[in-house]
Amino acid sequence: LQFELEEQGANEWAAEAFANAQLLAADADELYRQKEFAAARDQYTDAVAAMQAIKDSGAGVFSDALERGQAALNALEAEPARAAFSLALLLRPDSAEARAGAARAGRVEQLLSLVQQADVLYQRGQLEDARERLEKARALDPEYAPVTATLAKIDDELTSQRYNAAMSAGYEALHAGDYDRAEQQFRAAARLLPQSAEVNTALREAQDSKALRDIEAARAS
Repeated sequence: LQFELEEQGANEWAAEAFANAQLLAADADELYRQKEFAAARDQYTDAVAAMQAIKDSGAGVFSDALERGQAALNALEAEPARAAFSLALLLRPDSAEARAGAARAGRVEQLLSLVQQADVLYQRGQLEDARERLEKARALDPEYAPVTATLAKIDDELTSQRYNAAMSAGYEALHAGDYDRAEQQFRAAARLLPQSAEVNTALREAQDSKALRDIEAARAS
């Protein structure tokens, strides 16, 4: 039991309790050497009970390590994440969750660099470049939720920019009498924001203007 706890790193996560249990075992060894068998048996029993209590507490320590590791990953803190998942792996080397967390912790610095670059580019209004960095970050760690959320935000902003550009081009063409181009631009805007009432009104205006033009041409003919 003592060897198993040593293998699990109990001297790290239960240092005081494990040291006390080892002292109980050492005292029992001394009593045994002195042929104080009854006292040695009692002391060994106490040592076993103390070590078993430490072992039983390992499940809670493991869960806490996973939680701390996940929190550190969310905060992009590499060292605390690595330390937490290393402890979790000491307790349960076969844990897929702990192994996955440790792997993610090894990529935190690179992920942080990409996120910081994206943030600078976003503040400068370079949305496409910011999006490119975030796509790389998502490929590096698909489980890091803030990247996915920021990508969605940037996509919304890019869609809005493209919509506004198409609408502006459409109205420009409309005022210039280029109704075919105006309709083309408004339809492009409609593909970006299908539910927009503004684009539906603009499309009708372009189509009506085109129809009036054709009617005038027919009347003149």
